[in-house]
This record gives sequence, C-alpha cells and structure tokens, in this order.
Amino acid sequence: MIDSPLQYFINLIGILGSPSKGFFVYAPVLLASLYAVPLAFRTHRPLAIFALLVAGCTLGFICLLTSPADEVWGARYMHVAIAPLVLCIGAAFPTFAWRRYAAIGLLSVIGLAISFLGAFYYYGQIDFAAAKEGQNVMEWLTGDSSWNPIEFDVRLFRAWLFDHGGAPDLWTPKHTWVWTPPPDAPPWRSIDLRDYCQPQSFMLRFWRVPKSGVVLRIFVTYVSALVLAVLLLIWVVSRTVQEQRADHARAFSRDVSEVRAT
Repeated sequence: MIDSPLQYFINLIGILGSPSKGFFVYAPVLLASLYAVPLAFRTHRPLAIFALLVAGCTLGFICLLTSPADEVWGARYMHVAIAPLVLCIGAAFPTFAWRRYAAIGLLSVIGLAISFLGAFYYYGQIDFAAAKEGQNVMEWLTGDSSWNPIEFDVRLFRAWLFDHGGAPDLWTPKHTWVWTPPPDAPPWRSIDLRDYCQPQSFMLRFWRVPKSGVVLRIFVTYVSALVLAVLLLIWVVSRTVQEQRADHARAFSRDVSEVRAT
C-alpha cells in the first residue's frame, strides 16, 4: 500500500496515461468516452452512472497500491471498466456519421493493433527476458520505456516475421545513466529475441507441423471455431445494420403519418 497521499495522485495519472501501463494507451478507443459519458448521462442515465461507478471505484481502489498495474499486460485491474465505457460510447452516438466515427475508427484500429500484440504473445515473455538479463525490477517493468510491453512485443513480432534463416536477433535494453555510470556498473547484456518470439497461438505453432491424435483434434476444433466466429460476426453486423435501417424506416413512416394527420 502507498505511504503518501501524493502517491495516490501520481498513481491516478499513471493508471490512465502511463506509456507502459496506461488504461487509454492499451484501449485508446476509450478516449472517446471522455466526451461520450456526459452525453450518455443525458439520454441513458442509469448506464452512465453504472459506468462511472465501475471505473471510478476501481480506479480509486487500485490507486492505493504501490504497483497498481503489476508486471502484466496493460492496466491489469481496469479491464472491468472497458465494457461499460464502450456501451456509453454507443449510447452517446446511436447513429452512424462519418465525421464523428472517423476518430473513433482510427482509435479502434490503433487499439486493435495493440490488442493483437497482447494476444499474439504470452504476457510473461517480457518477464522471462528481464529475469534472464537481471533487469526484472518492478519499477523498470512498469515504468521504464526500455521495457515497454508494446514495444517489446513489436520487436518479437518483427523477429518472428523476418526469420533471416534463424540467425540471432539481438536487442540490448539500455538505460541512460545520469552523467556517468558507477565504476562497478555491469554492462548491459543483449537479448536474443529468437528465444522469445514464438507466438502463443496453438494454430500458428502447429500450422506446418505434422499433426495426429489429440493435437490434430485440437487443431481442427480451433480452426472450425475461427471460421464459425467470423461467420457469426458477419451475421451480427448484417442483422444490426438491417435493424437500424428498419428503425429509421419506421420512424420516417411515423413522421409522415403525423404530418398527414396535421
């Protein structure tokens, strides 16, 4: 637990905007909620109040911790607030408008890329690398730009994508000494990214490997689930568009009827 009221204020800013663990960094589309929640409060007050209670109470509680994000991916404990805030964005902007949704779309694409990296690799890879090189300090893992999880996963993805014949892909997590390093400071050691760049996806790891038995059954199940998920997503989007058009048509017909009646 923190031992200074000032640390509470520092944690508050860090949880939301820290480059390594910030809530809005890992889910940038939620920046739109800063504008959407006040709008949703006017039209969908229970939803907005619920979202504010979930986000505010969770944020207020974890600010009491010295390490409110831990060594995992992103703002660990704030994930419970994502869904209510996204619902507030939808409630505030129920109809589609290109100008309004261009910014939301851009933030969504950025967030999708960040989330892709978080899903592509096990979050503990950066911990393993830091421990092997003797740099697994909590303050470094949660605040040092050299150990930013997003940038680290980008390096891993690049190493996996460009194999270069299996040659070592060395990276040195250097830190900046103030003025001059201590005379007994050990040199910064390099890390071979090849040791950590294998994705955690079962399908990717076994795609070109001969499969039989339980491995084959698991592989077929995962591929079938992927295809089914894409088809269901297309169906949900199509139904949503159809229902929205039907609502607009009914509203238009109602307006025409009212005009004729008057």
